[in-house]
Amino acid sequence: TKARGISEQHPGDIADPRRERERGMDM
Repeated sequence: TKARGISEQHPGDIADPRRERERGMDM
C-alpha cells in the first residue's frame, strides 16, 4: 500500500529516499 500511495501522489518520490522515508513512517 505504501508504494501505491506514493505512485498516486508522486511517482518520482519512489526514487527519492527522503520522501519514501516520510511515507514509510505512515506505515
